[in-house]
Amino acid sequence: MGFQHIKFVDIEFDDPQILIHRDVIYINGGNSFTLLYYAKKSGADEIIKTLAAQNVIILE
Repeated sequence: MGFQHIKFVDIEFDDPQILIHRDVIYINGGNSFTLLYYAKKSGADEIIKTLAAQNVIILE
């Protein structure tokens, strides 16, 4: 697919600000409720909402 750089981010432990300068975000996880909990706790949910409004590709 031509991706040049892939960064794995664990929103439970990593700073969600890492997501800001990405062109594509792939959300992958086990328990959806746990993922949602940590997304809200870390602020990643608001960052993802902002990126979606800027037409960043977000895949689940």
